[in-house]
Amino acid sequence: MATGTLTAALTVGVPADTTDRYVSYYGGLTVSAAGDTYATGGVTCSLRIAGIDHSNIPERVEIWDETAGAGYEYRYIFGTTIANGKVLILGHQPAAATGGILPLDELGNGIAFNATNVVISTASAAGKLKFKATFSRK
Repeated sequence: MATGTLTAALTVGVPADTTDRYVSYYGGLTVSAAGDTYATGGVTCSLRIAGIDHSNIPERVEIWDETAGAGYEYRYIFGTTIANGKVLILGHQPAAATGGILPLDELGNGIAFNATNVVISTASAAGKLKFKATFSRK
């Protein structure tokens, strides 16, 4: 199994939001292949895609899952370029409960993206993992 990556694509029919000093793009994310695995520290997610006319690193990236009750949180970790950011996947690990509080833990290294792991496979197959990337107009 290979280490997974996420591929970004803009949502067709949704124009960029060009409010004020920033421009925001909306799209979806899909995993490279079923069976590819999660790597500690996040999976690579390039935002260097057709339709995003920026070479600089985004100011902010929001990622969410439109699948009801998925229960995972996604955080974009900025890379040194627009092409090498990472997506960190966090969730509750029941065994980590302390005093009734369940902290968020990173998804385990080597966890496969497949039918039994709903973190991405279910979401991406249905096109439910979404992003908003905001860039400075400079």
